[in-house]
Amino acid sequence: MDDPLGGRHLYRVTSRRAYPKSDLAAELFTATGPPHLVVVTCGGAVDEATRRYAANVVVVADPA
Repeated sequence: MDDPLGGRHLYRVTSRRAYPKSDLAAELFTATGPPHLVVVTCGGAVDEATRRYAANVVVVADPA
């Protein structure tokens, strides 16, 4: 990922997991410990009636 200040930061994906919407792990979003990236997106089956996904896909990456 390019830094707007001219630096570059490399990350390696360390995990990918699907969580039911009701079970998204709060510990993924801690501000303590070493730096890491957490990307959350939609996943799983789609409920056509509500137009919502059943799960979140979470990708965690650590500095390479």
